[in-house]
Amino acid sequence: MTRAPHAGRTPAAAPRTARRAADPPGAPAERRRASRSLWSACESLLAAAEPRA
Repeated sequence: MTRAPHAGRTPAAAPRTARRAADPPGAPAERRRASRSLWSACESLLAAAEPRA
């Protein structure tokens, strides 16, 4: 029987997951504003699209 490629790996050898850096003060409001702006841009693109038959 063959072993899985991850068999025998120790937890220390497992790949690490990325962590987001801590936000500076005031960042949540900026992120919220950017999210609204992106949403607005998407709505504009969808509204301008030609309807499909």
